Amino acid sequence: MVNIAVKQQGVMDCFPKMFSVEHFPGAGHGWGLSEYEVGLLLGILIGEGHFGGDRKQPQITLKMNVRHEPLLRHLAARCPGAKLYGPYQYETRNFYQLMFRGSGLRDGLIPLLDRLPWEAIDPHSFARYRAMKEKYNL
Repeated sequence: MVNIAVKQQGVMDCFPKMFSVEHFPGAGHGWGLSEYEVGLLLGILIGEGHFGGDRKQPQITLKMNVRHEPLLRHLAARCPGAKLYGPYQYETRNFYQLMFRGSGLRDGLIPLLDRLPWEAIDPHSFARYRAMKEKYNL
């Protein structure tokens, strides 16, 4: 039992200090998100997010299987301006889309994301996010 605790302690020590919760200032940005939820949102955006637009306005989209409906509804309820669409069925896929556009994106989500150490966590997805911001002058 003692060895397990020592091993677990050792695993936690290998994470850089910058990834601790204390380095997510302004968590929620008035959105009613806890620090945990901010981290969850960033993780989902890293893994599932699409960063683009319709040539007129930027948007961030999360397209996920219907089994993730509770998670998407949870985020939609706490992120002003986020809209949940669906369910959609395309061939064998059943999914929802959570979309961030307009002032909710410009005045809420982008300032929140810009305060996080995203680039250090996942440079590839951060580059896609940065490209969207550059294309739409954000």
